[in-house]
Amino acid sequence: MVCRPRWRAFAGGHRKARCRVAVPHGQWKPITFVGGLTLGGIVAPMLLDGPMNGECSRTWIEPMLAPTLEPSDVVMMDNLPGHKVIGVRQAIEQRGAALLYLRLTRPISTRSKTASPSSRRSSARMHRGLIEADTAGAISQFTPTECANFFAHASYGSN
Repeated sequence: MVCRPRWRAFAGGHRKARCRVAVPHGQWKPITFVGGLTLGGIVAPMLLDGPMNGECSRTWIEPMLAPTLEPSDVVMMDNLPGHKVIGVRQAIEQRGAALLYLRLTRPISTRSKTASPSSRRSSARMHRGLIEADTAGAISQFTPTECANFFAHASYGSN
């Protein structure tokens, strides 16, 4: 018995004809999304061209996240070296908020496995403007009700 793959070699095209579609070649660099999740929605959203490091972390926290903080807010961050640079804790605590780091866990992959339908239809799938539009659309789906449900489900909250 011979095992053969069950996928089609010629996606959606006519029989024995290749399916020609524009794909981005050489545009595979990581894009990082950072933002603060609150009971009211997402605050201080930012897209980075590349991975998060200490400089990017401080650049996001000082001018973007810190002004949205209220006294008695709690900021929870991953326990990464890039989040522990000088100036991060001071910017948060200066606003009267507390900073907690999550305990170390096994890393998980947060890469998107599929593209949204609108980006699949576009010939410029990875264009910066399209990514920003998709991200803005996703952020608008984080309603206060959805955010409160997340915090309740994760057992974060004031009992």
